[in-house]
Amino acid sequence: MKLEKKDLRAFKKYAIPLIGYKKVDEVTRYDLIELIKKIPKIKLPNATRTQNKTATAKEVFNYVKRCLDYALNMGYIEVNPAYGIDVAHILPKEQKSKMKAVIDEDGVKELYKKISSYEYKAGRYIMQFQALTALRNVGLYRLKWEYIDWDKKIIIYPPNTYKANKEVFRLPLTNTLIEILNYFKTINYSSEFVFINKPIKEDSFSNRLKKYYSTLKITNHSPHGWRSSFKSLARKLRLADNDTIEMQLNHSLGNKVIEAYMRDDLLEERRELLIKWENFLTS
Repeated sequence: MKLEKKDLRAFKKYAIPLIGYKKVDEVTRYDLIELIKKIPKIKLPNATRTQNKTATAKEVFNYVKRCLDYALNMGYIEVNPAYGIDVAHILPKEQKSKMKAVIDEDGVKELYKKISSYEYKAGRYIMQFQALTALRNVGLYRLKWEYIDWDKKIIIYPPNTYKANKEVFRLPLTNTLIEILNYFKTINYSSEFVFINKPIKEDSFSNRLKKYYSTLKITNHSPHGWRSSFKSLARKLRLADNDTIEMQLNHSLGNKVIEAYMRDDLLEERRELLIKWENFLTS
């Protein structure tokens, strides 16, 4: 049986230390239940981020189950002890962490003013670009120069380049956003990416954004929190209709029939929305 590289890494990190010393025909149902329970508590050395260990436990259990299936089919064992184990009943319920976000009008204005005062210019501009567009961290991280249409003043993310977008995602640009991009032209144009001048992992990029906020002693708002701020206040202030706001956030409109008929991505309406949003933040 062959595991993919990422599966094999997880198997080595979690399964082998706990049951890897046993022969395949010695692995019991109790061993597997204990494995599932212990994985969420394991702290790996040199871990760079908080992982969803509940999801990891489910994945590792499935890898082990597949290995035992292979052993069963090869005649090494008579019964697969993994069958009948309900992982959901053994693991604690997953807790989805909410991104911190300021959503009151004065608080958001003060927040934007604070990030606009950041002395490190590149960091300041990245934070402002995200605040003004409500882009996800991944949208900043994966933005390439080739995606920018300077004449039409838009960014065009091809499929599977902005999160897991199946369709093209177009982002309208305002004068301020173009000004920020022009600055990065002067320092990063030899790079393939707009906001990255040397190879860096996506997690490390997100941590870099968090560090900017930490330096400014901002504890009540995360980089991703701009999406909540934008959605909440754009609606409250009636800066645009709901479809325009949701499209700017690259959210599904919910009804697939509606989406099938809605071919227009409301680009110019969204450009106007971003102008109004910036005016609000800077007023």
